[in-house]
Amino acid sequence: TNRPPTIPRWEGWTLVDYFEVELSSRNNPNVPLKLPTTPYTLLDAMSRLNLEEGEVPTWTPYRPDRSNCCYSYDSFAEFDELYTCLAREGSIFELNALIQKVSEMDDRQRTAFAGLLVMESGERSARIPLPRLIDLAYNTEACEVSDILDDRQLGRSRVESGSLPNMKDLPADIAGLLDFAQVGKNARMREGGAFVEHTKGHKGGYVVRHDLKQVYKDLDLAPKKPDYEILWELYPHWTNEQAKGKAVRLKLPADQDTVNAALAELHETGWSRGTWACPDCRVPSLIEIIDIEENPRTIISLAEELSAISDSQLTVYKALLEDSACKGLNYALDLIDVLPQYTLSSQVHDPKEAAEAYLGQFLPESGLESIQPYLDWSQFGQALIRGHDSVLTGYGLIEQKDRPLISGDLKQEESQRGGMGFA
Repeated sequence: TNRPPTIPRWEGWTLVDYFEVELSSRNNPNVPLKLPTTPYTLLDAMSRLNLEEGEVPTWTPYRPDRSNCCYSYDSFAEFDELYTCLAREGSIFELNALIQKVSEMDDRQRTAFAGLLVMESGERSARIPLPRLIDLAYNTEACEVSDILDDRQLGRSRVESGSLPNMKDLPADIAGLLDFAQVGKNARMREGGAFVEHTKGHKGGYVVRHDLKQVYKDLDLAPKKPDYEILWELYPHWTNEQAKGKAVRLKLPADQDTVNAALAELHETGWSRGTWACPDCRVPSLIEIIDIEENPRTIISLAEELSAISDSQLTVYKALLEDSACKGLNYALDLIDVLPQYTLSSQVHDPKEAAEAYLGQFLPESGLESIQPYLDWSQFGQALIRGHDSVLTGYGLIEQKDRPLISGDLKQEESQRGGMGFA
């Protein structure tokens, strides 16, 4: 593989492997998504949901039972404080912004954030709205963090530092008689601080917050389409001492001069020794395939081809890739050539919907209702799909244009529906 041994999947991934949610809409109730996510992966999830005009997707956190998992992939396994107080309302864009910020935190910031969560949620671990959680995540630098884990340690620390006015310059024999636990408790109550236990996600400590700034109101969380088809990261060969530990990020498509400049920045004269990775792609299912592609020129060519595909045809392309279980970029490139032969019914996600859409071309709504009790809709839909060589995918029903199951008039009506996309 050309992929270096340890590369973050997206900017700043240090704490969280992922926070997994399930997205739902009126037309598609179960679309999984791992956060923090890249812009194109978020856009891909929106296209799978097939949102109606003005509709906002809902999300539900997914957390499997740790005891039944061979691998711990549960949502924020290392950050129980956040999972406990996370409010279940708010947009997926707010949630992604929060998880992205948390994933960028170092150990001190994670401890500070955990302390802020404890202070905010109180003893009952009350749910905290996403806007407030985002504000807290952006205020870790407004906190003092120390390696103190209980009131006794806090009391001794405050006495020894002379920070308590009525206990300055106490003789050692008298100071040794103090109830440090009570002194620490009084100090903690006065300072409004909180203890954070050591966990896998942070080392723990004592956190005191100062004036917090409001950040959420100034953030632009509206999803925006990136200015690239493929985001490409180039790495020098491990023996390249001049560029050791360096990486160059390229936005493809790019002209040859830009590519050559990136190689020069890495002090590499060609492709024979370097490695690369793909943090994001307009077609997310191709990310891992790009990672293992051995010919960099194929990656460059793919970016150029993707830039010529319209947004409407892109969904058809992603559906074809899903059906074909694409294993290589050359096949992905060949598939672009046959795109004009296929069409997508994005409103159809199961055999029953296929049967209803098919009969809806010939029967009025009252007719469909009258035959509803007498027809096995699922089996009928499966037979129709097989008979027309169509395929159900996560994006809808893929059909060959010369063997349509659903008429073009219905597809046109569907394509005029609104939804949520990137700005």
